[in-house]
Parts: sequence; structure tokens; C-alpha cells
Amino acid sequence: MNRLKTLARTFLERFLGIKISRIGSTHAPQLYLSSSMIKAAKCAGVYIWDYCEKEWGQVGKAERIVSKLFAPYLKEDSCVVEVGPGTGRYTIHIAKFVPHGQIHLFELDPYWNKFLRKLFSGDSRIILHSTNGFSYGLLDNSIDFYCANGVFTYTKPVEFGISVGQLNRSINSTPTAMLFIKG
Repeated sequence: MNRLKTLARTFLERFLGIKISRIGSTHAPQLYLSSSMIKAAKCAGVYIWDYCEKEWGQVGKAERIVSKLFAPYLKEDSCVVEVGPGTGRYTIHIAKFVPHGQIHLFELDPYWNKFLRKLFSGDSRIILHSTNGFSYGLLDNSIDFYCANGVFTYTKPVEFGISVGQLNRSINSTPTAMLFIKG
């Protein structure tokens, strides 16, 4: 499996110009965002990821990641794709950097899909799409920035290949993509 990851990383970086960053261990929602934690955040009147960052002693982590890694590649009118946004922890901060752009979210999990629809219901820049987990139906050459945090950890190699193929067709001539691999 490590050899496959190395080959994939080499291909993505060398041929597609996609940077893969390892950001250390992160907390997968299905493992750490228990219903009791979600309920506690609601009772406290706090956005779920702010609550999690406080509970885990990581206050401001998502904002720092976006500011340091994403912001240098974002423009006010960027078209961004985020695959597997979950709670929207990065989306909230990305939106600050693209006031005249669009952010396309592709979330597979029905719970988080509903959560994101409610969270971003008043923001016309943020468009939530249905997905099967590896097909995105994006317009050719329309994407400036693509990010995914840990979603490919749960993806079969064939589906990962399909995703990368779609990404390659969808990004513009000067794209930036960041894939975060857990571990």
C-alpha cells in the first residue's frame, strides 16, 4: 500500500502539479464527532468545529491551515472545489478569501450534507452538490483550487483514479490542488 501511495504522489506532483501535504493526524468525524459532542456543541450554541478544536486543544487549527496553505493560491474570484467538507471547517475560512468566487462542496455523508445545507443556506457563493464519492460532474477548465482532507483515506484505489481523472479535466491551466493524507 505504501508503494501505491508513493506512485500516486509522484504522479500527482510531477504530471498534474498537485501538491499533497501531510498535516499529521486529524480526527475523522465518524470516529470522533460522536452524537454527544454534536449535541454538546448545539447546547453551548457553538459551531461544531469550534467546539471540537476547543475540546481537543487545537483552537484556530483550521483557520491556520487555510491561511498558511490555501490563501496564497486563492483569489477573490477563485472557483474552489472542496471534496468531503464534513462540518465545513475549512469552507468557512476559504470563503473569507473568495468574496466574489464560488465554492463547490461535494459531501457524501447524508448527515453532514444536511448540516452544510443549513450552515451555508444564506451564502450564494457556496454550492452543495450530491456525489457518489468519486464523480463530481464539474465543468471543464472551471476550477482554480481543489482541496480534500482525508477523504481518499476511505477511497478505493480505482475510485481515487477516477477522481484524479476528473480533477485533471476540471482544473484550469494554472490550478492548485491540495490533498491531505492522514497519518
